[in-house]
Amino acid sequence: MTTEGHRLDPPDWPAFRTEMHDLLDACLDRLENARDLPWLPPAADMAVRLTPDGGGAPSGRVFGRIRDQIMPYATGNTHPRFWGWVHGTGLPVGVAAEMVAATMNSNLGGRDHGANAVERAVLD
Repeated sequence: MTTEGHRLDPPDWPAFRTEMHDLLDACLDRLENARDLPWLPPAADMAVRLTPDGGGAPSGRVFGRIRDQIMPYATGNTHPRFWGWVHGTGLPVGVAAEMVAATMNSNLGGRDHGANAVERAVLD
C-alpha cells in the first residue's frame, strides 16, 4: 500500500485544509454580516467572472475567485430585508449540514446507511 496521493486528491492536504478553513470563514462572515450587505447586490457580468483562467488552477486561487468574484453577486435573499419571494435565508448550521452531506456524498437510493436514516427522520 502506498501513501502517495491520488490524482484527484489535493497535492498538499495541510495547505488545502487551510484554504478550506479560509473559505468557510468567508461563508460564515457573509452570513454573520448579511445585514450590512446590500439587499440587492450590484449587477455583474458573470460571464467575464466565470471565464476559465487556463485550467488546473490551485484550489486557493479557485476559492479566492469564488469568494471575491461570485459570492458578492448573490441574489440578496440572505439579507433580512429581502422579501422578494418566500423561502428561508439560510442558516449557519446549514453550511455545516451541506459540508457534511458533500463529504459523505451519499446515494439515498438504497442500502442502510446514516444519510438514509436522517432523510427518513426529517420526512417524518
